[in-house]
Amino acid sequence: MPVPHIPIELWLLVAQFIPPHMLKNLMSVNRAFFCAEMAQRYKEVGFFRAGARFHWFAIACASYEYGIRPYFIQELLPSDADGSSGTASLPDPLSSLECTFSSLSNLTEYHLAWFELPFVDDVPIDILRAPMLGSIRVQKLFLEASLPKLGLLLSFEERLPQLQELNISIRRDFGKLSNEEVAQDEIQFTSLISFLNRHQSTLQSFSFSSTYALDCAPLFQSLDRFPSLHEFTLSVPTPSPHLGDPSSLAKWMHTNCPSLHSLTLKTHFADDGLAWETSFQDWIRSFVLSHPNVIPSLRSLKLSSGINTYSVYLLVRHFSHIITSLDLSGRHMTFDQVATVMKELSFYDGSRVTSKLTVLRMGPVTLSPELIDLLAELLPELKELDLRINNAVPHSHSPAAYTWTGYKSRNTRSQDTAQVEAFFEVMEKRRYPRWGLRRVAVWKFNSKLQYQPRFVELFKECIPNLAI
Repeated sequence: MPVPHIPIELWLLVAQFIPPHMLKNLMSVNRAFFCAEMAQRYKEVGFFRAGARFHWFAIACASYEYGIRPYFIQELLPSDADGSSGTASLPDPLSSLECTFSSLSNLTEYHLAWFELPFVDDVPIDILRAPMLGSIRVQKLFLEASLPKLGLLLSFEERLPQLQELNISIRRDFGKLSNEEVAQDEIQFTSLISFLNRHQSTLQSFSFSSTYALDCAPLFQSLDRFPSLHEFTLSVPTPSPHLGDPSSLAKWMHTNCPSLHSLTLKTHFADDGLAWETSFQDWIRSFVLSHPNVIPSLRSLKLSSGINTYSVYLLVRHFSHIITSLDLSGRHMTFDQVATVMKELSFYDGSRVTSKLTVLRMGPVTLSPELIDLLAELLPELKELDLRINNAVPHSHSPAAYTWTGYKSRNTRSQDTAQVEAFFEVMEKRRYPRWGLRRVAVWKFNSKLQYQPRFVELFKECIPNLAI
């Protein structure tokens, strides 16, 4: 009996419900199953060395995510070739490679890491642009390069119509960075500024970082209005002057990012032999004070572990009346430090203490009954709590006690069981009927995580809303 004609869209829908290990056996059934298998096999492709062998037709048809480290290009160039001479004189291997890169019509995500080798003059730049210019479906772009290379890479006029996420990481070319190049940073920002402003209407997520101190004030001063930008991630290098005058950054965020919902601040530690904590605090203070009015649309704040405690206080205080989500995970905080931060987040509303915070991720901390009392009192509207804990103690002033098990080099340290049991005994009498918490996750830094279920059950007993 002949198989009736079925539209390919229905076959592709059927293929979504077929396990990957079975799909490869159905490649010869029809074109839909073949394309589905190729999409599964080649959805992520990396090209990092010369001589790599791929099924180019399958890659062109099925690749959705592509990554390149262009060190291999020098191996394909003849010794007397000039990479900057254009595509017309490209050797056959590179010409074929550019043609393949240009045919990735289904590409949605492109990663390029290009710093140190090869140098700018050694690379036919059109090869590295080809993947992002060859597909109108590119939505995510990750570029990790030195500033001169980034400027050359983005010096084109075309627009990526569906670009939504852009990740820029500026690296240093060791041994190739001259004083003249450093002095031309403002000029080298021109291509990046033009590229960003061309995509202002579609860009929803923007991440920017530099591995060394770089004056980025000209960059942020020249950026237009980004009406659709929801997420912004900034990594600040620790050496002074960090990213230059922070007032230009603050002004751009307040004036030209009306939909900014999430802000993530990180540090990139670069050891130049000099103390950086004081200058970093001054940079954060200038960022906060340059625009006293907060960003009205901001609701989520995430601070990485590298940001020192005083800077955390400044940032939390500045955004305390608008954020509903705070992520401080990755940093160790004492009880007093947690208390200081939580007090910044709470305020009096008539006759009671309240807060706008509904989501909190924090830790590692030392869990104590007093810490839970503090969170319940100062964050009554909290709905989601994610805690990373080192230890559990019966009182906030009690130091953690440890025992050692094993022999010689295989000794392992774990918290004294009696102390943990004492914590649970004290908590048996605690109840928080007015705390609106609905979800709790407790992660204990222990290789076996043996106490984790007990902590969750404990919270359920103490907080009636968790049992609903």
